Amino acid sequence: MLRKQTVLIIALLSILIVAVSCSKEEQSQADKEAQKSQPAVQKEIRAEKASGAIGSKAADFNLVDLEGNEVTLDTYEDKVILLNFWATWCPPCRVEIPDFIEMYDKYKDQGLVILGVSGFREDLTKIKPFAKENNMNYPILFVEQSKIQSLLDNYGGIEGIPTTFLIDPQGVIQHKWVGPITESDFLEQGKQYLK
Repeated sequence: MLRKQTVLIIALLSILIVAVSCSKEEQSQADKEAQKSQPAVQKEIRAEKASGAIGSKAADFNLVDLEGNEVTLDTYEDKVILLNFWATWCPPCRVEIPDFIEMYDKYKDQGLVILGVSGFREDLTKIKPFAKENNMNYPILFVEQSKIQSLLDNYGGIEGIPTTFLIDPQGVIQHKWVGPITESDFLEQGKQYLK
């Protein structure tokens, strides 16, 4: 019994260490990129406009899907949206993908849309084959490295990836998860918004 508990504790600590390393490494890279490409005045203006807080209107964006089609948040008006920031190289991000695939199949007819947003130190040449190999059936959106920080700022910044926002059919942020989520996590917070 003690041995099983020890193994479980070690496994949980390993997952935590990987999650923290993904988040710190990515945030450090994103901070460096933002400092290079954004004047200080623009940063202050962006920070004033960006809230990303629970209960606030979700910021619109203009990204491309894996086929190169332009997508905005308004494209999915009146839908329940899980806006998921992830990367192919992030182990905790990979953990939640099977749940997202299953959830999308199960709840898309009830108004659920899962939007996977990626581009963290990778480009479409890595993301497209990864999405295909993993049978990712929900829309994957790409953000250019130079625009990541601005997008993240519009959602109040993120502590690490994966980070997922629950956006209700009126476009209001209702919940934020840091770390991988499951179907039961989603249902606990989002079931009430499904049709």
